[in-house]
Amino acid sequence: MKNIRHQLYGTIHQKAKALGLEDAMYRGFLFALTSKTSCKDLTQTELESVDDILSEKILEKGSHWTQGLLSYEECQKRLSDAELPLDVSQWSAGQMLYAAKVLA
Repeated sequence: MKNIRHQLYGTIHQKAKALGLEDAMYRGFLFALTSKTSCKDLTQTELESVDDILSEKILEKGSHWTQGLLSYEECQKRLSDAELPLDVSQWSAGQMLYAAKVLA
């Protein structure tokens, strides 16, 4: 299990680098998907989902999908300005929908 996690860390970071994601943008991407900013904090399922999404984005690379992608700092600022807790586990269903609008 640990070996699979480490392989996923490596492939996720390689794919993010191939897509030209700078550190702040990469962490913002993780945060928008999982409310976490490091692969080490992700569950196995979350790691696999992030890996799948990055694989899809590599196929779409020509579509300039990173335009408009928020940095981690910008995600935090928008959530704070909207008075939403940074810990997603505390969000109600209504707050999740509102956060999706705030971060869009």
